[in-house]
Amino acid sequence: MRIDGSSTVGPLSEVAAELFMNEYPDVRVTVAISGTSGGFQKFCQGETDGNNASRVIKDTEIEECREEQRGLRGGPGCQ
Repeated sequence: MRIDGSSTVGPLSEVAAELFMNEYPDVRVTVAISGTSGGFQKFCQGETDGNNASRVIKDTEIEECREEQRGLRGGPGCQ
């Protein structure tokens, strides 16, 4: 599982990844930090499985994901 995105949210995802891997040792989770926009770009291009964001996704990013047929699902704090 590959996660990328916000430098603000990244540290929280790193802790969550460690806890997840403790529960599921056969699953490898990597967390990278390329910024919210960079993370959305990588996600929409299929390079990652999820994205951390410190802001709401932009309409242009939604469109890019649609063009690449990548589904979007928001979590807490998403608008």
